[in-house]
Amino acid sequence: MKAKLRARSFGLANGMNIKFNITEKDVVLVFSANHLGTHHAIPPLAGGRHVVGLLSLAFVSEPPLLYSGANPSFTPDELAYQPQATQASVLVVHPDVLLVARSAVRIAKLSEDRIILFDTADMPPTQGVFPTVRGLIDRGSSALPSFREKRLSPSEGKKR
Repeated sequence: MKAKLRARSFGLANGMNIKFNITEKDVVLVFSANHLGTHHAIPPLAGGRHVVGLLSLAFVSEPPLLYSGANPSFTPDELAYQPQATQASVLVVHPDVLLVARSAVRIAKLSEDRIILFDTADMPPTQGVFPTVRGLIDRGSSALPSFREKRLSPSEGKKR
């Protein structure tokens, strides 16, 4: 299980770096209720300690990872404040709240091409224009590493 999580984390990190050029200074905003797919993204977002790399979506970084969670009951106006205040680089969104997220990024004057969707079994085909967490994992897993990993020493893991 640990090896699989690490492989998926690497795939997500590599896919995020390839697609969005995410670095350790970028903020990733998650706008979702609890969802099965969040277990692939949230632990790395929250600072999984196994690897340090360029990507804030999959690795602890220097400075520490910047992650912001948004309440899925926010209105577009309420949500628009958060990416502006945190200067989020990408939004990882559950399809059920995609319309709110799209409205919010327009209000915040951000680009919709920075929205990533959690995968769901009932995702409408019209949402296929947005990259998905699974798609980024697959893309990153099948590509050569686009960043250099740095392993934390045991004492660094306790500080980050």
